[in-house]
Formats: sequence, C-alpha cells, structure tokens
Amino acid sequence: MAFCAAAGAAPAQTSGRAVAADARPVDAILVEGPVYARGIDAIAPDLTPNWRARYRVGEAVVDLHYVVGTLPGPAAWTPIACTLRAIRGSGDGRFYYQQGSSWSLLLVASEGELVCDFVDRFVEGYNFFMSVPRPGTGVPSVTATPSESTPPPDFPALLELPAR
Repeated sequence: MAFCAAAGAAPAQTSGRAVAADARPVDAILVEGPVYARGIDAIAPDLTPNWRARYRVGEAVVDLHYVVGTLPGPAAWTPIACTLRAIRGSGDGRFYYQQGSSWSLLLVASEGELVCDFVDRFVEGYNFFMSVPRPGTGVPSVTATPSESTPPPDFPALLELPAR
C-alpha cells in the first residue's frame, strides 16, 4: 500500500530513505519466468535446481532464483538494513532471503536500493498465491523440488513498490 504525503508535509519514509511528497509507486513487472534452471550463475559453479525469473523495475533489472530449501554460502553474507525481512548481501549486487527452511531467494539486482521493498512485496504476493487452492490439486506445495516436470510456482506478475 502506498501513502502520499499532504502538500507541505515532510517527505515520506520508505525503507529508511526520504521520498519526495509527489513521488509515485514503482511497478516491478515479471518479464520472464518462472522457468526451471539447473544451476545459479551468480554462485557458480553450482547445479542447484531452481525457478528463475526476471523482473523489470523502471530501468533496473532483478534476476530472481527461487530454491526449495536453503543455500549455505549466501547465509554467511552480510545482513543489510531492511525493515521487514532478514536479507543478506554479498556486496556486489547479489542478495539472499531465506523463508525458514522451506525456500529461499537469491537475487541479482542492478539497483541494490530496491531489494528490501522488492523482497517484501514478492514474499507477500507469493505467500498469497501459495495459500489459494488450485482447481483439482488443492493448495500448492512449497516442498516440491524444481524439475522440468514440476509445474512452476506462481510468482506475482506485478509488484507495486513504494516510490524511490
């Protein structure tokens, strides 16, 4: 949900950043995926099965890798300051979010400032889709290991991010 500051009010705050009162929300649009992939280039050499997707946020790009379970290496990366979720960064545009032991995300973002808001909105949308029963199959499982024969998870096609 986006809030607009009234005329003459102090700038709004988003993830610790000042935002102009007339700033508008930004859309992250799913432009590719999710598609099955074996291996994550950002942590090569690697053969981890994952669902890969790409989002465009204005001129920025976020490449996302959804993994069932956790990735041990990125868990040791440096925590970054996010309001809602524990996200870790490598210092070179790679970020890691872990949803307990069920699933995790490895992201490569051309603009690191958008990662906290992006992950917050992605997790909200993904959790919603995973709670909705599919006709004939029931509620989707987050524990199915990705494979070429496994149906892809439902990723949100559009994420409304706060103004930057």
